[in-house]
Amino acid sequence: METSARTIVLDLDGTLIDTAPRHYALYARLSETFNVEVLNFQNYWNLRRTGSSNVRVLQQSGLSDEKSGMAEEIWRREIESPPLLQLDRVLPGVAQWLHDWDGAVQFALITVRSHAEAVREQLSRLELLRHFTDILVVGHGSDAENIKARAARGHLRHHPVAWVGDTELDIEAARELGCRSIGVTSGIRTAERLRRAGADDVVDSVTAIQAWPALSICDSLGDSAHRR
Repeated sequence: METSARTIVLDLDGTLIDTAPRHYALYARLSETFNVEVLNFQNYWNLRRTGSSNVRVLQQSGLSDEKSGMAEEIWRREIESPPLLQLDRVLPGVAQWLHDWDGAVQFALITVRSHAEAVREQLSRLELLRHFTDILVVGHGSDAENIKARAARGHLRHHPVAWVGDTELDIEAARELGCRSIGVTSGIRTAERLRRAGADDVVDSVTAIQAWPALSICDSLGDSAHRR
């Protein structure tokens, strides 16, 4: 990776787009399929944000161990289906934030999804595609090496100065690459969990980064974006 450009890595789900309705819709469907209690959205999302997997939430509602594997298989197969992806929306203020930073930095997108082409189609539909110089889609992995960090080392054209995301995986990837980690609480993890993972900064939304002069990243990026 080259080091000359000022590159920021952004996560997608929970960082730029709201995926909670998609997750809840499939969770509710699985709860009905397996005849377990359907939690309301807030209770479901609170459990997810504090670290429970979808299968764990279903188990807490009464799903038996013998059916957990089946539920997990359905989840992996359905969570990125076209009808469910239609539920995703750009988080408030994100489109304008990306526009305001255009020309001041380069954005790379690294996300964990199963279908790269579906990611590009979604970004195009949501009118976000043009903002990224690199788009890397990595599959779900269980190996010890951070899959996002590995993708960044192998494919990014420029070494990032910061990594912004809503999960522990993002924070760990930033640490492995030696760049600043910024956790956002607009997604699937709470501020407490992001700080516990070692985030250098935690904000409510990516949109707060532009308005936060104390953020160390500003020294690396210059003042151009902040004068707009």
